[in-house]
Amino acid sequence: MSLETAPSSSVSNDSHHDASGGEAVVFASGSAATAAMCHWAALGAEEGGAGGANGRDHGGGHILAVNDVYGGTARMLSRTVRPLGVETTFLNFEHAGEEGIRQALRPDTRVRPI
Repeated sequence: MSLETAPSSSVSNDSHHDASGGEAVVFASGSAATAAMCHWAALGAEEGGAGGANGRDHGGGHILAVNDVYGGTARMLSRTVRPLGVETTFLNFEHAGEEGIRQALRPDTRVRPI
């Protein structure tokens, strides 16, 4: 099913969830998606986010990103989200391999490769 043909009747009365059981969010640009992901990482669990640094409260959190991301994404991850307390580790995934990636994960990593 495409987004254009998704039934409108699947929207619930709750503005944060839909009744279709879907897990998709659509953005107009990659920058918008990146900004939303960063804010989600820092949001408290009660606010619908990843739980910040400690898994519950607002603020903080860690993002593990590949080292050769788009320049605008790199600037956003290294500068713009600092006031939220979000920290980013840039890693060369090819050189790190699976073991290096696992070692780069921290208890407060909220966004990571899958």
